[in-house]
This record gives sequence, C-alpha cells and structure tokens, in this order.
Amino acid sequence: MNPKTSLTFSVMLLVTLLYGCTAGENATTGINSPFIGGQNAVLVNFIESAPPSEVFDGKSGTPRETFDVIVNLENVGEFSIPSGKIKANLKGIDPRDFTGGSRNGRTSVASSSELRGQSKDSEGNKIESPPVQLGFGTFGYGPNLVGNFQTNLRVDICYQYETRAVGIYCKLSDITEKNGICDIRGVKKIYNSGAPVQIVSMTQAPAGSNELLFTFKVRKLSNSGDVFKPGNQACTGTAEKNRVKVIVETEEGQNPKCQGLTNGDILFLGSSGEATFTCIQNIGTQRADAEKPVRITLQYDFLDSKASTLLIKHLGE
Repeated sequence: MNPKTSLTFSVMLLVTLLYGCTAGENATTGINSPFIGGQNAVLVNFIESAPPSEVFDGKSGTPRETFDVIVNLENVGEFSIPSGKIKANLKGIDPRDFTGGSRNGRTSVASSSELRGQSKDSEGNKIESPPVQLGFGTFGYGPNLVGNFQTNLRVDICYQYETRAVGIYCKLSDITEKNGICDIRGVKKIYNSGAPVQIVSMTQAPAGSNELLFTFKVRKLSNSGDVFKPGNQACTGTAEKNRVKVIVETEEGQNPKCQGLTNGDILFLGSSGEATFTCIQNIGTQRADAEKPVRITLQYDFLDSKASTLLIKHLGE
C-alpha cells in the first residue's frame, strides 16, 4: 500500500470510529440498526417574511399594514406526532396593540394534521417526512409611535414525542457457562430511534439462577429544548420537567420489573438530563442459548422555541 492510500484509509477509519461514538456510550447506529438515529425531533423555523423584519406603525389605532406569523415544522426524528399533539404559543404580541387587519390573529394554535416522522424502507433507505406549517393569522400594529421601536417575538412549541430503543441481551441455559454463544455479563448493544432523549447504555448481569439484571442509562442528547412528563402538551411546571415515562417489554412471557422509577413508570432525569434505572427479568427454567431483544419506549412532551425580532417604524401622522 503506497503512503497516500494508507493515509486515506487511516482518515476514513478515524471518521468511522468518531461517528460510531456520537450516538452514546454503547448506543449503536449503522446499516444493522433498525433505526435511522439522530438526536433531534422537530426543527422549528419561521417562514420567510412571516413575520417580516419590519412594519410601519399605525394611525389613530388602525394598522397601516398587516403581516402573518407562520412557523414551519420539520420532523427529523422517527416518531409521528398525531394531529392536535403540537401546541404553539406566540410571545411578544400584545393583542391590544397588534389588532390585526382582519382581527384574526391568535397567540395560541394547535396542529390539525399528523407530523410524520422519518422512516426506513425495506432496503434501509431513509424516507423523509413532509413539513407542516402552523399559522397564527394576521396582525397589524395599531398605535402611532414617536419613533422606531423594536420588539422581540418568540414561538414556543410543545409536542408529544417518543423514543423507541432495542437492546440485545444474552440468555443461557447455564448462566455459569464460560463459552456460551453470548456473554451473560457486561455491556450490551442498544439501538435508538431518532429522538432528543435516548438510552445511551445498557449492561446485563445474572441476578439469580433464573433472573437477569438490566441497567439502562437515559440521557437528553439534544442541545436545545426541555423535556416534560407526557400529558396535554403544556410543558410547564418544575414538577413535570425532566421526566419521562418508561415502558420495558420482552418476549419472556412477562415483562421485567423495574426500579428507580416513581409512580411505577416515571424516570426523573434531574438537572443534568441523565438518570439510570434497573430491571429484573425472569427467564424461566426451560430455556435455550440465544440473544434476545428488549424493547424500551420513552414517552415525553418536548418544548422548543424559535425567536425573531420585529422593527416597528414610525411613519408619522
């Protein structure tokens, strides 16, 4: 191998290794993963000129011009959000000032259609989802100013979301077997769907002759947004913040019993955005040596925002 070829191969290998580490401590992505992966859910952006960067003030309480406020929502995760499960609030608009030319401007709206998540086809190709737009209607600034005035606008989006994860655990007829088809102790593979909260690691150990102990670490990976206990998409209150609902399922005839959860199924992530919980799985007395899947679903509401500014220019009477 000549030096240039060797250098190219080394760079490609390094990139591959670095990419494989971005999903989490032992979370896995790639061609064998059942999911596309990724750390984001809904991308929120204003439509161009809705709102515009500037408008004129009003005359005698009547707007001289009107404008729309519309946000574009693109779901880059893998959970499809049902109709009505996205709620948006527009901040920075005082209805007493922004009366609206047709008086139909609103500061709170909800989605009226499904926002589909991305998916894989049978060949592993990514199928992207179409965006959805939420409109707040038409506004206009009524008061007459003495000079230019800049105000801040922000849209807060609260929506229902889920993370689906699949871990691979080892099941042996003899848990003392040293040369089994798989290792009954240690770190295990875990695959996550594209979402802002993920299972970043899974470990396994014997917990008796017929039981296994699973340990899962959950972490909020998205750099923006906040996690709330799943509910009515309000995304408010410290008692609801940094909480996710956990569902763990296997094909063992009965699902594992989990600890480290409040009210049976709620995991508190804390201010660090990370927490660990454990589960005990009974595997029975009659069993074959095999690797088996454990399915974990994380359910939560997610809050994200998009900000802009609006310059209101004084035109005079």
